[in-house]
Amino acid sequence: MSSKSTPMILGAGAALVGLVAAAWLLAEPEPEPNVVLIVLDTVRADHLSACGYERDTSPVLKGLQETRDAELTCGAISPGSWTLPAHASFFTGVMPAEHRAHSISSGIDDFSGSGNRGRPLDESLPTLAEEFAERGYQTGLFSANPVVSDAVGLTRGFQDADIADRFSRYGHTRFVKSIDLFLDHRDRSEPQFMVINIADAHQPWAVPSPEVDWYRYGQAPTYDTKDPSGEWARFNKGELEPLMAEVFVRKATEAYDYGIWLADRNLGYTLGRLEELGYCEERGCRVVITSDHGELLGEEGRLDHGHTAHQANTQVPLMVVNLGPDEVISGLPKPALPELLSGVVVHDLLLNGTLPETMPRVEHIAWPHARRCAKVDGKAFCNVHAALWTDDGQKFTWEEGQARVVDLTADPLEKNPTVVQPDPALQALADIAKAEEWDGSEPDQTVIEMLTAAGYLD
Repeated sequence: MSSKSTPMILGAGAALVGLVAAAWLLAEPEPEPNVVLIVLDTVRADHLSACGYERDTSPVLKGLQETRDAELTCGAISPGSWTLPAHASFFTGVMPAEHRAHSISSGIDDFSGSGNRGRPLDESLPTLAEEFAERGYQTGLFSANPVVSDAVGLTRGFQDADIADRFSRYGHTRFVKSIDLFLDHRDRSEPQFMVINIADAHQPWAVPSPEVDWYRYGQAPTYDTKDPSGEWARFNKGELEPLMAEVFVRKATEAYDYGIWLADRNLGYTLGRLEELGYCEERGCRVVITSDHGELLGEEGRLDHGHTAHQANTQVPLMVVNLGPDEVISGLPKPALPELLSGVVVHDLLLNGTLPETMPRVEHIAWPHARRCAKVDGKAFCNVHAALWTDDGQKFTWEEGQARVVDLTADPLEKNPTVVQPDPALQALADIAKAEEWDGSEPDQTVIEMLTAAGYLD
């Protein structure tokens, strides 16, 4: 009896399995979330109140921590020392020496038209926009920074792009209207991948306003990098009287902090509009917020950014936050961020919502800027820099053949580095940096025209 009933039981079980499988095949797949990268251009981590800064520069970021359970690290190290190499690393997931979109110089003694320029992104590398488009996403780019442009290959894969032709075009007075127009015409029925660059913290800075309580000087500093006799060049050459130099740095810091506050305010407006317009209602929004580099405010005797591996230029915030109804975003990943990590992980955080299985080494290469070196008589912006960070707070740097180490836990401003023999890893990174300084190629006139219009070149 039992032997005859066994096939019946197995048959019923098989039928049940078949029904479950059919139901699984017919079930609606979970909708892909919208994915948004917001770059707070030129924002160094230690000038954010969300990272402990004494001025209330970032109430929106802090509010995301407190009310939206956002993950934030203030110890991310940007993969690039200025806009082009950093964004190229975000978009490709590889470091500047591999994607090769960075400053290249034909030598510090050559200040001709080919003396310093940016090299476009290697066309063989897929970009995030292309990868998301293959997954059925609409792709869009809104940038207040003109360097994030077609001239250097950073718009590749974006179906829709609105790029400023100069800095301050989308300053705080026009940003609200511009981002509204950009967001309003997107098709919200399809998953979106969007990159939004907010550049209020980038020069030229707005005049600080009484709406913030650190308003003192009432003007932004004179900051013309093209004038070898102006305050910027005289400061970087060490020619300003000590009191004048101190006031110049204070004015720059006040204006810079106000720029961060404006960028944070525009971040809040952007996130609010994403939710109000329904982007995050049905599929949720995975949002990654970071910066491409910082700003030197007197460190190393410099005012400006780029072309150095100093913490003021390399240490940036990195935040991950999911927006939308609890029942929608409960299934979205939100990885815990270590205190120290390479900003190149932005690529994986956007594409997969997770950190890479093997975390990349925290390293940085900064190449020189020949024209700015010339404007300050060789006092700054002239050397190749390489740097490696360790989890115990040690930072190893290489500059023009000399290696140093500094304990960032005891000396966060890097005032007292110790000269050491470069270990093999640092020397190998330095060798890559030197090899990439110049490739002997003819300059790309389109890139030169873009960088000139943006104010980077004369």
